[in-house]
Amino acid sequence: MSLCSRRDLIAKREGSKKVSPGYDIFRGLENSEIIWVGCADSLDDAKKEIAALASANPGRYFVRCAATGNIIADFNRSGIDAARP
Repeated sequence: MSLCSRRDLIAKREGSKKVSPGYDIFRGLENSEIIWVGCADSLDDAKKEIAALASANPGRYFVRCAATGNIIADFNRSGIDAARP
C-alpha cells in the first residue's frame, strides 16, 4: 500500500479535482489526543496500513473519510472494532 504522496496532499489543499479525497489515518494517544499518521486512497488500503502500524505500535487507530469528515473505522489491539457506512 502506498500512502498519499506529498503532491496529492498539496493538490487536496488547493482544491484540485484530480485527487480523490481518500482517507486519513489517525492514532489515539493515552492522553486523549490524536495524531495524524497518514492517508490512503481506499478504505481497504487504510485498514491494511493500520494493521501494519498496530503490529509495530499497538494502540488505537481510526480512519476518517476526508470527503465527509466521518470516522468510518476504529482499530485497536483486538482488530477492527467498528465500521460505519
